[in-house]
Amino acid sequence: MAKPDDRSDNAAKLQEMLQNTEESIRESEDYLAAHAGEISEEE
Repeated sequence: MAKPDDRSDNAAKLQEMLQNTEESIRESEDYLAAHAGEISEEE
């Protein structure tokens, strides 16, 4: 039997995904700033 379609927490899940994505971007930018000299343009 299929699960019932419950979308009651979609807004909260989307907000959490957005926050996680923003944190990942900040971490990537910090890493790049710290290690830019060690990374080639191709990478």
